Amino acid sequence: EEYCHEGPFVNLDADLILTAETDREDLMRGKAFRYMQQFRGCADIRVKKEKECEIRYAWNTMMALDLKSLPNLDEFSMDCGKVCTVDGCDSVDTGGKSHWFISSLPDDLKGTIRQTDFNATETYPDIPAFRAKVFELFEHKWLHLRNGGHTDPNNLNRFDNGRICE
Repeated sequence: EEYCHEGPFVNLDADLILTAETDREDLMRGKAFRYMQQFRGCADIRVKKEKECEIRYAWNTMMALDLKSLPNLDEFSMDCGKVCTVDGCDSVDTGGKSHWFISSLPDDLKGTIRQTDFNATETYPDIPAFRAKVFELFEHKWLHLRNGGHTDPNNLNRFDNGRICE
């Protein structure tokens, strides 16, 4: 096939900021697919309660794909919905259906972009302490503002900042 794009295709969410220099080699690290990983624990259905069940998939905040090196791109999907494995089922958000594509890739083609231990107020002293919990750092250079930067630390995963919207 012919691709009009040379190099990796990179998807970045609007609340992810590059804070240090990077290049293709650093971004890809010898892999054809790198992604920030999400997971669900089979909360909807678990076949055996004592057995661990995790559905792992690409988080749409950041992923990089070397399109020329990846097999079965027609199977790649970032759809949400429900994913079921032999161990159980869970509802997944955006990217959940990438579980199947990632599972089909050999380990030498895929790698995760990992979170860095980080104290926002030490690294960025101008950030007020009450806002510090909304910042996450990945690989010492990708700064993510959780939940669009909402400041309620008890509701970081709520899109409505803790209020019920009707």
